[in-house]
Amino acid sequence: MRKIIILFIIFFIVIFLLLTLLPRFLTGSDAENLTFNNIKSAYNPNEDIIISGRAPKNTDMIIFFNGELSLSKSDNRGYWSADLGKADEGRYGFQAVARVSPDKDLVQSTQIIVAKNNVNFSQKLTDYVRAGLFFQFK
Repeated sequence: MRKIIILFIIFFIVIFLLLTLLPRFLTGSDAENLTFNNIKSAYNPNEDIIISGRAPKNTDMIIFFNGELSLSKSDNRGYWSADLGKADEGRYGFQAVARVSPDKDLVQSTQIIVAKNNVNFSQKLTDYVRAGLFFQFK
């Protein structure tokens, strides 16, 4: 009887793991997430700002940075990247939009800081300009 109970518990654990991990394995991406992977705390004015992340696979991406719009697309595993070029010193709002369907967008915003030397960025986040304040999507 004890073996049957243990087998029963193991069976349900395996079923639970299959139901939670299998969709992620099959899509190769977090199916409904838009994330950033490699944003640095600060960039030098002489370096290209390259941002990458994950989104639903094969999704059109709309990138807003420094008043300009550019397009990208996630690959069949959900990876995307954008070369934003160089920028002058300052704080910039950055926003990525994954166009999942004509009526559904995933939006993620962050702050990008460009500075010449190591600068103390310990100011409150509320002092920074946030990209989410500039863009509205319907």
